Order: sequence, then structure tokens, then C-alpha cells
Amino acid sequence: MNTRAVLPRRAVFKRQRRDDCADLFDPLDDHDLERDTVLLPELIAERVLDEAERCVGCALPGGWVERLATRAARCYQGNERFRGLLNRPGHEGRDWLAAFMRHWMIRLLKNHDSALVGRLPYGFSIGRASGVK
Repeated sequence: MNTRAVLPRRAVFKRQRRDDCADLFDPLDDHDLERDTVLLPELIAERVLDEAERCVGCALPGGWVERLATRAARCYQGNERFRGLLNRPGHEGRDWLAAFMRHWMIRLLKNHDSALVGRLPYGFSIGRASGVK
């Protein structure tokens, strides 16, 4: 006979994803990436997409440029630390944004065709430029 007390099952909570910082997005917020900085997220996203295309050796969906730029705008609006990184002097803000976009590109690429992720250099997933010309 089992004499151990039966404890109620603990509730299992799924980790809530903060995809695109959507839960932080407030259209009435004062923070606007293009207004507050000299950064043009669409151009940086195009550069990151071109870099990824050169590494994987095939064309990637052009709609990803808009997705990356939108994610950057939402994260800028809702995250004070992210704003601080992008508002750094000189080219540091641009470099930080490109690093974040490279990291986000990995997720898009995994969802599109996970075999292509292996063609990217290791540092790409942590935001380093590929060095491919």
C-alpha cells in the first residue's frame, strides 16, 4: 500500500514569447525610431538580408526587410535599453541595430528553411557581420 500523500499537480506555465516586442507596442508612445535617430531601419534590414543571401547562396523573401524594420521599431518603442543601444554616438547605434537584425534573421531563416541556417557563419547568429563580399 502506498502511504505517500498525493500532492496536486503544479500548473505548467508556458514561457510567453516576446516575439517582435508586440506586447510592448503602444502606437501612442513618444518613442519613434526614425524620428529619434538618424537610423533608417529599412536600409539596414536590406543590408542584412543581402548579407544573408550572399552567405546562403540563394534569394530570400523580400518581405523580411519590412518584418525586420517593424520589429526594430517596436522594440525601440517598448524597450528603454534597446533605445539606449541605438542612440549611441557615431556608428555604434547602426552597428547594434544590424547585430540585432542578424540575430532576428536567424529565426526567419529557421522558419523558412532550417537547412540554410548551417550555411551562415557561426558569428551571424550572435550579430557578427559575415565578412562575405
